[in-house]
Amino acid sequence: MILLVVLRDVLLLRAQISMRLKTIQQLVLPCKLHLYVQAQCILNMLKYLKMVLACTVQENQYLSGHWL
Repeated sequence: MILLVVLRDVLLLRAQISMRLKTIQQLVLPCKLHLYVQAQCILNMLKYLKMVLACTVQENQYLSGHWL
């Protein structure tokens, strides 16, 4: 009988811990996703700036007569 009570208590405790973990995951996941999206936006912006810089350098070389 004591074993059943202990088993019940363990299962109840496990359920409470599981619910708390799910709550924590629900709170943390959007933050992680938000940071991932921000990082991707910054990466895309850096790629775009790199492309613009390369085009500007080529244009300056062409205008200054160094274009071959």
